[in-house]
Amino acid sequence: MDRDRFCGPYLQLIRNGAIYMFNSSLLIFVICAFAMGVVLIMSKDRIDPRFRRGLAITSIVMITLAFGLIIYSFLA
Repeated sequence: MDRDRFCGPYLQLIRNGAIYMFNSSLLIFVICAFAMGVVLIMSKDRIDPRFRRGLAITSIVMITLAFGLIIYSFLA
């Protein structure tokens, strides 16, 4: 109980900072996921076919996760 009274304002500041950090890292992840998808689509003829499938699956997973995190951030 004393810890909450003593650290209350500082814990709130840390929580607000963590929320801000989550939003900024989410934005960076979303930009990177969509940029990877765009680069993969634009350069699909120059990528070796063995690597193309793995990159496509990775890009699909990242973009799907980005959409999920965007929806989660709007609902939270």
